[in-house]
Amino acid sequence: MNMRDHHDIPFAMPLLMAAVTGYIIGFVILSWIMKEHEEQILKNDQQNSMDDES
Repeated sequence: MNMRDHHDIPFAMPLLMAAVTGYIIGFVILSWIMKEHEEQILKNDQQNSMDDES
C-alpha cells in the first residue's frame, strides 16, 4: 500500500480511526467525570461525619 497516495487507503480506514479516536476521548472524559464525582462523594461523606460528631 502506497501511503503517499490517499486514494490507496481503504475507504473504511478514516471511519475506523474516527471511531477509535472517539472511543479513547470518551473514555478519558468519562474517567475524569467519575473521578470528580467520587472526590465529591468522599468530601460530602467527610463533611457529614464531622457534622454528626458535633
